[in-house]
Amino acid sequence: METTLSSYLDLQNQLKELRKTQQDIKKQCANIEQELLSYMTENNVDKLTFKNNEIVLYDKKVNMTFKKENLVETLSQQLKDTEQAEKLVDTIVSNKVFDTHKSVKVKKAK
Repeated sequence: METTLSSYLDLQNQLKELRKTQQDIKKQCANIEQELLSYMTENNVDKLTFKNNEIVLYDKKVNMTFKKENLVETLSQQLKDTEQAEKLVDTIVSNKVFDTHKSVKVKKAK
């Protein structure tokens, strides 16, 4: 069991370092993407070709999270009844379902 625990802790430490490296790389990519976006927008360029790769400028549709206020407003418009809309949203929000499962994680001893 000692070997198993040792291996597990070593692997967890490796994963931690890899996540940090991944985060750093993602930040660098985001900075470069911002530069490319600025360049392409300012120069009215839709596509850049480099070493058999294409960098394409496109509109990305991003789903926003639901906010209680927005739900109430939309339901009020549809139902023509603000009070009923608020009750419906409160019911939806209060019945939010969470899934739980057992897991193992590493915590440093104090």
